[in-house]
Amino acid sequence: MPGYKEVAQTMEEEIKAGKYEERLPTIDGLCDIYKVSRVTMQRAIGVLKKREVVNTSPKRGISVTRLKRPRSHVLGAVLHTKYGSPLHEQLIEGMYHEAEKFNEVVAVSAGTLGNVKKEVTQIKQLLEKQKVDGFVIWPSWNDGKVSPGVQYLIDEEIPFVVVPDDFKQQYRNCNLVTNRNDTGSSEVMTHLLGSSYKNILFVTKSTANTPSFTEKRYEQYKKSLGLANLKSYPMMNCKELAKKRKVFDGIDAVFCDTDECAIELVKICLQKGVSIPGDIALVGYDNTKIAHKLDITSIEQHFGNLGRLAIDVLLRDINGELKEKEHHTVQSELIIRNSSKR
Repeated sequence: MPGYKEVAQTMEEEIKAGKYEERLPTIDGLCDIYKVSRVTMQRAIGVLKKREVVNTSPKRGISVTRLKRPRSHVLGAVLHTKYGSPLHEQLIEGMYHEAEKFNEVVAVSAGTLGNVKKEVTQIKQLLEKQKVDGFVIWPSWNDGKVSPGVQYLIDEEIPFVVVPDDFKQQYRNCNLVTNRNDTGSSEVMTHLLGSSYKNILFVTKSTANTPSFTEKRYEQYKKSLGLANLKSYPMMNCKELAKKRKVFDGIDAVFCDTDECAIELVKICLQKGVSIPGDIALVGYDNTKIAHKLDITSIEQHFGNLGRLAIDVLLRDINGELKEKEHHTVQSELIIRNSSKR
């Protein structure tokens, strides 16, 4: 019967060769495989723990440490945005670009579309089919709690980075690369107020379940007007505006929560004979290609930079180079175009 040191050496070689990619059998199962007593196997596992080859826990059993697992050089991405949406495309393009520099591949899930129940399913699918080394996850709103997908990654000790989430408090113990809605909204309001617009309306395309980013942008809108001793208006949606006879009665500028909303405003203005920027100024958010084409002032969130930074943090985490969780913020930028010029 082999001694515990010999068993530990054999197991380490087999782990490095990829025999056990994540979890090992139970102690009893290992005893059967290596034909040794329970005491011998427990001592062998103790050696492997000291060498940081395996971890043990009541919940996960015996698992290979991520530093010893064979690398697939595939990184997973689970995002709640709709595939093909402008921010989705910018984020993925940034991730692809950074991963390519290190000969890594990014595998992107179909997208959860805000359904938190899909997160764990899509994570498991990528782990099973692509053997991914770690994840970039854009979690869905989960009533102020950590999303199921993020919790699963924490429990399974899988490296991951959260992007870009407004609810930083529940993800403070995670790697986080995000942007700031208050900064971008403040830039918009500073621009409009500095251009002598005083009657500014905030508009969204959402008709129900207002997104958190919209709420945050609206809060900054009200705060900026309050500091300027000017009146703020109740948030309106495009459908409500389209039904009004005098669409912008007394309004000289409109701040839209997204470029998608701003495009709807352009359509309404065309139907109602309202001139931009002659009658009203218009500002969007996201700096999409269509905003550039229609000459709409907008906020560039630099999602490409956000994606590149997320991959950088993830790779350093996978390689064991992080001493603690990292939090990074990518700054937004106001792109001024003709739609808001005096």
